[in-house]
Amino acid sequence: MVIHYGVPLQFSVYYSLLEQHTLTEMVEKLIAIINDKEDDIRIYPIQGTTLENWPKPGFSGSDKYLLIN
Repeated sequence: MVIHYGVPLQFSVYYSLLEQHTLTEMVEKLIAIINDKEDDIRIYPIQGTTLENWPKPGFSGSDKYLLIN
């Protein structure tokens, strides 16, 4: 599913350059399919991006992913 949003770098690691609405869409889709007991979602902004384009932790009232600044 994530392959539609970015380039795979390793198993379950992807590089993506996304606008806010696309990032939101991807995270919502991932939350819907992960196993809460085994999986987690981690989103790392990389150098060269602006943090104002990234959601704050707790996005959509969910604790199902981790945004690391």
